[in-house]
Amino acid sequence: TYALVASFRDNGVQIINITDPYNPINASSITDGTRYPELQDAHSITTTTIEGSTYALVASYTDNGVQIINIDDPYNPTNVSSISDGTKYPELEGAISITTTTI
Repeated sequence: TYALVASFRDNGVQIINITDPYNPINASSITDGTRYPELQDAHSITTTTIEGSTYALVASYTDNGVQIINIDDPYNPTNVSSISDGTKYPELEGAISITTTTI
């Protein structure tokens, strides 16, 4: 079991192994930059599973977008893609909340 924390001030995500809640362990941390371009002022996280893989989706306020991260291995998360406010996605400016649903 893992906790995923969006860090507005640190511009990133902290993944914490809470399998033993009395002894949490740092699994990994991810920060805004070249590898993860949409994490500045990260506000919220949701997760989803697609075809057996688990993804974290992070809303980024200042980057006006969403970062998609594969967290199958929480100790070695990988960037999948990112999207940002613009013509293709015109309603992402100041993104602060994110959720998923199955339709």
